[in-house]
Amino acid sequence: MTRSTLKFPLPAASRRLKELMVCNDVVLGSQSLGRRKVLDATNCRYTAAMDPGIDEKAIRADTPEDTCVAIACGKADVLEGRLKGMDVVLLCADQVAVCEDELREKPESAEEAKRFMLDYSGGKGVVTWTAIVVVDCLNGRREVGRHKAVTWFHPIPEDVIDDILSDPDSLVYRCAGSFCVDDVMGPFVKSIEGGSDSVMGLPLGILEELLNRVRPLP
Repeated sequence: MTRSTLKFPLPAASRRLKELMVCNDVVLGSQSLGRRKVLDATNCRYTAAMDPGIDEKAIRADTPEDTCVAIACGKADVLEGRLKGMDVVLLCADQVAVCEDELREKPESAEEAKRFMLDYSGGKGVVTWTAIVVVDCLNGRREVGRHKAVTWFHPIPEDVIDDILSDPDSLVYRCAGSFCVDDVMGPFVKSIEGGSDSVMGLPLGILEELLNRVRPLP
């Protein structure tokens, strides 16, 4: 299966967001390939990446959107403890997917991933909730935001799904809801409401808003 480019390109980062990222030492508290792709593709500089190493499935709230906020805050709590007092800005995020009222995180098996993907192929839209937490580790100031997006897919042949899942390193195993809008599933994306940056785990508008609250430019 060949790799693909984004069918729905990422939005350009605003000049202000780039300045906010350049003027601050931003530590990305995430190992997400999607978030790094968003930052790299939009020329948004960050100085380091750290893995919070928390058990995400142990954290739950009453709604999917509150769950992703709670997980993102849990990541920030862990990493802020390591970075407290340092002149850096910590950026943490989390994402959950919802389809037919079912909360979907990273798949636990190929069988679960296939069930998810067959739903999307059948025309069911998948909602993603993304939460971002930005922390000034020097003074402890914290801001939190969330964003919703919806993705629809064209029919995906079952043999293509099986081919995607036959690769143990496939990106779909590392994504909430077992789907992506780039990589091998990109050609099958029908439409996105809310932006590909949000679906990939880092809505740039929310990021700019939070950074501007925590450390506004002079």
